[in-house]
Amino acid sequence: MRASRFPLWIVAALIVLTGCRDGGVDDHGHDHEAGVLQMTAWSSTHEIFIEFAPLVAGVASDLLTHVTDLAGGTPVTNGAFAYRWTHPQGQVVEIDTPAPRRDGLYVTATTLPEPGLWALEVMAPGATEPAILPEVRVYGNTHAAEHAPIEPNPEAVVLLKEQQWSFGVTSEALALGAFVPSVEIAAVAEAQPDRRTVVSTPVAGRLAPDGGRTLASPGTRVDAGDVLGVILAPVAGDGADLTQATVALVRAESSFALAEAEVERARSLYEAEAAPARRVREAEAALAEARADRLAARQLIGANNGGPAPELPLLAPIDGLVVDVTTAVGEYAAAGAPVFTVLDPSHLWVRGWIPESALSDLPARPAALLVTPGGNGPPRDLPSDDLIYLAPELDVRTRTASIVYAIDNTDGRLRVGQSLSLRLGMTRVENALTIPAEALIDEQGRPVVFVQTGGETFAKHPLVLGESDARRHVVLSGLAAGDRVVVSGAWVVKLASADDAIPAHGHTH
Repeated sequence: MRASRFPLWIVAALIVLTGCRDGGVDDHGHDHEAGVLQMTAWSSTHEIFIEFAPLVAGVASDLLTHVTDLAGGTPVTNGAFAYRWTHPQGQVVEIDTPAPRRDGLYVTATTLPEPGLWALEVMAPGATEPAILPEVRVYGNTHAAEHAPIEPNPEAVVLLKEQQWSFGVTSEALALGAFVPSVEIAAVAEAQPDRRTVVSTPVAGRLAPDGGRTLASPGTRVDAGDVLGVILAPVAGDGADLTQATVALVRAESSFALAEAEVERARSLYEAEAAPARRVREAEAALAEARADRLAARQLIGANNGGPAPELPLLAPIDGLVVDVTTAVGEYAAAGAPVFTVLDPSHLWVRGWIPESALSDLPARPAALLVTPGGNGPPRDLPSDDLIYLAPELDVRTRTASIVYAIDNTDGRLRVGQSLSLRLGMTRVENALTIPAEALIDEQGRPVVFVQTGGETFAKHPLVLGESDARRHVVLSGLAAGDRVVVSGAWVVKLASADDAIPAHGHTH
């Protein structure tokens, strides 16, 4: 559950300061005492919070309207605000306020000619639809207005709009909808088989740089076909050496021919959409290795026929980084010994292990969410199209089945061998009420949220939670569809809920 980004004593001090600051506009000071009516409405884009004294027919009164842009929880800073009042007998009064008196606050002198219940709808700057507010009673005389019933809620948590704007407090209206719960499993980042290769020496010899250049070292970026180093092969010149070299050449030529044929076959299947691109890359890597072996064998034959001592190049079979060199310059390497390891980390596999108990609830091709321990970036969606393999059998020791996803790692965020977590999407649930994870606050081991009941009032709701994914939780009890839950800044509201945390301060308009 999310913690505050600020120490609580700092938040408390700032809340007090924002509540006490001088508005610098008018002396329209008031607080949440009797005699002030409040109304709140939300459109799809704005929150409208209006405060006013009970209205009397024919008497001008100021309406103080706080307008919040829901996209960022920020005050509206410019543009006209329109009010449309409608009497039950059909009379309409329209009032436009051309600009806010200060950020987020419109002050509108309003006179309604007749007593009764007036309907009110408003249009915020840039809104595409009006917000509908509750009906407003207009009284026939001042005495009746002074005795208007106003019922403050002493249990409500109060946080002024200016304080909410300062700390970016935002809320979200909950709705029923489809939800895909998930199970979290351990996973690890792996090199793709066709993007990691070990370059071995085909013959025994000593390792040297190519043409006097620097030997490839860990961190060197190479392209397929680049020379990583050379093997200086000793030549005896007798018949046995020549026979062995001839056998090696025959084998190398045969392997090269087979590799060429496999590349053509893989390309044809890929073009016919009968094989993945991975198969083409694997075949091309095998061909590059076979070409290097053939070249080495030909040079060895030449040396044994009286030619110069061969320098057998060790070629990079793929694009990537040299990540390991096991032989130093001048050291002897036996035939077949690994010398260089080349890795292309731009595309990796993520392999996880699904417990046997979770397999029955998985779809045939589950989507997943990749979570990096330690908060290294936000969770990352892995759609079902990225699924490479879901094992058809269990590991008898761990009682798990492995699952593998391909992932683009061009940003270099992941490392081969890195421990990760996967959240696998389970069977879809319809008509679930869910809540964002960042809205939850742990209160003595129990999850709670704050529901915005009005423009400046909130109520705490303990919850019982059900299944979850990395972003949302199913609510089993404690909330209903339509409740507006504080998503950002919930800790600020929690602090305001403490009896001795924040003294009561009213607006200064």
